[in-house]
Amino acid sequence: MRPNLITDSSRIRKSRVDLLLAVFVVGVVALTGCGIEGRPPQDVLTVINGPDPESLDPALVTSQADGRIVSSLFEGLTRIDPKTGASVPGLAESWQISEDGLEYRFKLRNGLRWWKNRPITAQDVVDSWI
Repeated sequence: MRPNLITDSSRIRKSRVDLLLAVFVVGVVALTGCGIEGRPPQDVLTVINGPDPESLDPALVTSQADGRIVSSLFEGLTRIDPKTGASVPGLAESWQISEDGLEYRFKLRNGLRWWKNRPITAQDVVDSWI
């Protein structure tokens, strides 16, 4: 009795398709729900902002969406309290305004550092405004 080659090759193809389908399903199940990398790191800032920003340079930002990102990245001497709209300390821990309102003196917080751990100085703040 001769083997039926048509039936045997159909079974082999069906087995391969079933195996590929099983691998695909297992892969999809493994990647959904848990994410490819698992839980995201805690030091990541995620801003759901819409389109990519046109600029992250505080001097060039013109849109509200870009401004939200920039305000999260750059700390000023003061910032705006979102509840009251009042100025609250940022880089400065306190400030004094002259009686004529023309001179402002800021006292920087202790321990301020740049990204390479270099202390932030008053001159750095002046340079950032210039």
